[in-house]
Amino acid sequence: HQGRGLGRALIEPVLERCDREGLPAYLEASSERSRRLYERLGFTFTGTTVDLPDGPHMWPMWREPRTA
Repeated sequence: HQGRGLGRALIEPVLERCDREGLPAYLEASSERSRRLYERLGFTFTGTTVDLPDGPHMWPMWREPRTA
């Protein structure tokens, strides 16, 4: 069901709560596709991937709370 907005629908209420409470958010994207989604939601890549042995590259991402 990729590309149908389900990921965005799941994460937006959490980000809205973070914004209301003035809290930043952190996550690790596990693919370029998810990284692009998170960037559209306001996350920025912290600059260094986490490279797991025999595993995927992970992109640590941070989002400051948005104010109205």
